[in-house]
Amino acid sequence: MADRYYLATFDLVNSEGRQAEYSKARAALEFLVGSPNYYRPVKQCCILKSDGSVNAARIKGTLTQTLGSDCNVLVVRLRRGHAIHLLDRENRVETEALLCELPN
Repeated sequence: MADRYYLATFDLVNSEGRQAEYSKARAALEFLVGSPNYYRPVKQCCILKSDGSVNAARIKGTLTQTLGSDCNVLVVRLRRGHAIHLLDRENRVETEALLCELPN
């Protein structure tokens, strides 16, 4: 099966005092797909590469289980055709290179 790429982001409701949950979410997703398949261009948004063993529902479930129900989660499968605007040049170059790997 061909690799699939997913964009995952979340928003903590009443985030005051919940700063530790950002690192918990990062660690859970990185564990789910492995460090080489986890990329985070900005704080609450990451791109995950999967060999097909991980799908959008599993990513959402991992975030919900880690963060609890008091959050909004969005997971979408990425395909070619994208537009980004990142201020940090290094992040922009890395992200563009990663997105150029997307299958049709």
